[in-house]
Amino acid sequence: MKYPCNIIRDILPIYHDDVCSEESKAAVKKHLGICEECKKYYETMCDSDVIEQFSFDNEMERKKADSYKELKKKMKKRNLGIIIGVILGSLGVYIVIGMFLLLVLGSNYENAEVEVYTNIGDYEKYMSGEEAESEFQTKWGMDETIFPEEITTNMKVQDYKMVYYNPFDAQYLGYLVVDYEEQDYEEEVNRLKNYQSTEYKGYYGVTGFDKQYTLVAMYADEYQGFVYALTDNEDTIIYVEMIFCNYFMDLDYKEYIPEDYLPTGFDATVDNAYRKKMLGE
Repeated sequence: MKYPCNIIRDILPIYHDDVCSEESKAAVKKHLGICEECKKYYETMCDSDVIEQFSFDNEMERKKADSYKELKKKMKKRNLGIIIGVILGSLGVYIVIGMFLLLVLGSNYENAEVEVYTNIGDYEKYMSGEEAESEFQTKWGMDETIFPEEITTNMKVQDYKMVYYNPFDAQYLGYLVVDYEEQDYEEEVNRLKNYQSTEYKGYYGVTGFDKQYTLVAMYADEYQGFVYALTDNEDTIIYVEMIFCNYFMDLDYKEYIPEDYLPTGFDATVDNAYRKKMLGE
């Protein structure tokens, strides 16, 4: 089972102090092995003072073990009042942690700003890779090779936009519209058709695309979203990416991407049916 990033980050403190269950350890290890964003978040946490607020030292562990022993004794005596007191005492630490996390996450959400970039001269800064700005380097491991590697002089860029938002987990929206000369257009279409496209229908309710465009390349992930290219079958190619996690987007994607470029049926709102299905709700 693939757990949302915010759940994994909630339990990183107790994972760090080795006081979570074996199942939780395994889930965190697996997630950190495939999610660069959470791995960096964990490394930053380990190197900062924040982790000290979640630290459980040996004395705490000893006291907690003693509490459980005492609890067993009290259970034998059927002293319900003392049992409840011990349980609440054990839960108190986790309640404090939970409240602290809620405050931190709430602050992040309120302070996060939607960043919109439209200068095509900065194109390479926002495409994943070592040369990109730090927040754009991985993009949850999604394959962006459908997009052009660089903007060249024979490309007539008609429109461009890259959007970044990170209230809890990073989200990306972007599109690039390019007109090509006849030969360049054919070469680019052939490049895209040779791309090993993935299945995409059914993800987030998607059924296809508007009839005025033809899909020529697609990289879809059932969790992280889509990267694809469309053509008008004349001289224009439209490159689009929608990258997110947790089965929904905080961003209003229709505000930033022309609706004609979006897949038909696409729904990544917080209450979308696909999310409920994948989470078993």
